[in-house]
Amino acid sequence: MPSYAADVILGLLQACHAAEHHLVIENISSVDARMSGEMLRRFLDLVKLDGVILVPPLCDIAWVLDLLDNAAIPFARINPGLDLDRGLCFVIDNNKAAHDVGEAILEMGHRRIGFIDGPESHTAQRERKIGFLDIIGSVAGASVEVRQGDFLFASGFEMGHELLALPKRPTAIFAANDEMAAGVLAAAIERGIDVPGQLSLVGFGGLAVSTHTWPRIATVRQSTIEIARLAGNSLIERDTRDGVAWDRVVTMPYELVTRQSMAPAVR
Repeated sequence: MPSYAADVILGLLQACHAAEHHLVIENISSVDARMSGEMLRRFLDLVKLDGVILVPPLCDIAWVLDLLDNAAIPFARINPGLDLDRGLCFVIDNNKAAHDVGEAILEMGHRRIGFIDGPESHTAQRERKIGFLDIIGSVAGASVEVRQGDFLFASGFEMGHELLALPKRPTAIFAANDEMAAGVLAAAIERGIDVPGQLSLVGFGGLAVSTHTWPRIATVRQSTIEIARLAGNSLIERDTRDGVAWDRVVTMPYELVTRQSMAPAVR
């Protein structure tokens, strides 16, 4: 199970257990709307839910939101990127966070930089690419090689190998999540490239994998467990909350954590 999903589940379990509620987990594909829609309708008929938590990419699928609205089931959305006026939305400023990563990389003197993007279906993370490319593009002599990943370790490993095989390979790589960053680290080790001596590396998410490697991976830490717990608690307490609009955006804090995987560029 990906680290992000495990953190979301842990946070929801903490909320549910404390309130003597049960957590029901259902996997719905976002690819085939007709088949997935029928599956979700049957599920909602069989299981009477007090509320639903949606994570990417389902949190941005219009037919999912419509179906829940039509069934009068309240929902909270974790890190959505579209239609933020629907449901209780927990977000971070992905654009600013990625801008901060780029600024930190540039301040260390790096000018040949790689970026591994996440899947397009995760709409909120698109802002990471925009914020990162904006700050890098504002500095004369700085360039970015972009590769497409899918948030999994294997894609970080593959795209890391591609970037590190370039004739003028990057001296710093930013991966749009920590699992891909760990894949890049593995690719660097396999190629005999020292991190951070020859390559600085930054991930995103503050997932456990970023602390289980050596060197430990610098990351943008977002409190995924706390966000999930807060989303769960909000649904559980919804009936007792007076005077608070349900459809609203809650902006959560983040922190750029510099660790051993970052170092100044070697001239």
